[in-house]
Amino acid sequence: MDLRPNDAAVAAGAAEAWSEAPSEAAGNAAAPSATEPVPDRQQTAQKEAQQRACYTGVPRVVITASYFACFCSIGVSLAALGPILLQLSTALDAEVDSLGFLFVARSAGYLCGSIAAGWLFDRVRHTHALLLGGMLLSSAGCALLPRCTSVGAAAAAVSTQGVCMGLLDTGGNCLLIWLHGPRRVEPYMQAMHGFFGVGAFASPLLIEWSIAATGGYRAALDGLSLALALAAAPLLCYGGPAKPAEEGEEAGQVAAAGAQRIAAEERRGRRRFVGCCALTLGVYVGTEVAFGGFVFAWAHTQLGLSASRARLLNSAFWGALALGRLLAIGLATRFSPVAMLLADFAGCLLAAALLCVAPRCEEGIGGDGGDGGDGDACAAGLPLVWLATGLFGLAMASIFPTMLTYAERVMPVTGRVASLFVVGAALGEMLVPLLVATLFKLDPSWFVLANITTSAAQLAAFFAAWRLGCMLTKGTTSRGTAASSSIELQHSSQLGS
Repeated sequence: MDLRPNDAAVAAGAAEAWSEAPSEAAGNAAAPSATEPVPDRQQTAQKEAQQRACYTGVPRVVITASYFACFCSIGVSLAALGPILLQLSTALDAEVDSLGFLFVARSAGYLCGSIAAGWLFDRVRHTHALLLGGMLLSSAGCALLPRCTSVGAAAAAVSTQGVCMGLLDTGGNCLLIWLHGPRRVEPYMQAMHGFFGVGAFASPLLIEWSIAATGGYRAALDGLSLALALAAAPLLCYGGPAKPAEEGEEAGQVAAAGAQRIAAEERRGRRRFVGCCALTLGVYVGTEVAFGGFVFAWAHTQLGLSASRARLLNSAFWGALALGRLLAIGLATRFSPVAMLLADFAGCLLAAALLCVAPRCEEGIGGDGGDGGDGDACAAGLPLVWLATGLFGLAMASIFPTMLTYAERVMPVTGRVASLFVVGAALGEMLVPLLVATLFKLDPSWFVLANITTSAAQLAAFFAAWRLGCMLTKGTTSRGTAASSSIELQHSSQLGS
């Protein structure tokens, strides 16, 4: 009995779900059933197509919106700590410089959450249960932080937030790719990370309103906690998308063709590529968190800005980052990931250089820490500072999602790979702000020098990843041509016999 028409139907369904090229679907249909890896791959593709078919129309929209809410909660948690440092130091009876330990505690939790998520999302059937737990714990962290009375309690609260951020970051990136398919996910990925910027932009504004209206930041964090808990509700209705096919199937086909050495070299190249991408993301996230966390203190102490205007400058950075990610949704359909990344890194270097030449205030802090005006000694340089801050946010906006889509074009992004990316980002979030805090304690003016150094470092790390990506892409194309020729010869010999 000839089974090839049924195989062709399975391959066509997988092609429609993943937007694969018609020639690849036809190749799978024409492949002889005697080859062992082919039926396994077809069965896996059929299961994935059935899983995705469960989430079409309104359910897919609702699930995607829930993922956007998850990333909005990450932005809220990330941006809330910087603007409350001064009042938090008063409440905890600690110096502002010593509170840099809180960034380390949050990053340690972020690292633990990322490592755990890479293992959990590849094995847990109801993946949305993990996201729901992360959202609820993040909500609890926001509610507990203003009620802390010691540095240890505050560290426990922010480390809990960090665990949730790592869980939501890894899970959101993986599940969005699994839901929409790797070749359709780019605009959704940019939009999801754009909602991270929306949360990071809204958080300092709500804190500023709360301080102005009530004299403290407790009302803002309580409101954010309630909003995060409500945003997690739609995840209760759906189990979550399934994990896609393992990348080992391709390696099995290559090994069956007698190219084990080439497969081993490819695995080593992929590990190096993942390492360079993780390094790039680590430096990027560390730079972003350090800038967002210390630009308020730097502007208040070095530029003479009042506390109110320094918070607005902090919010302007996160607002520019949110705007940049929204603009990147359209740009991702017109430009390649490499072109976008090069433009982003160039913008970061330019913004950091502009901050280096901004004049410093030599007359101390202006105003009384409230809504008073800024010192006249720095008034001429303020437009440049606002311009550089906005440019820095715009340039950094699309780096993380574009790195993920670029990596997906080079190799499959599974839960394990996404976890390694997020672990690299967590290490960067932990180490770079700690370094900046140490330098800031010695001399606040070193803040701008650290920014330009890390901006150059992330460009160098991406260049190494790009070189490895070019080698991997070239090698995959060559092996694909050789495998096609081998299949054609095998099929011809079977027909001749």
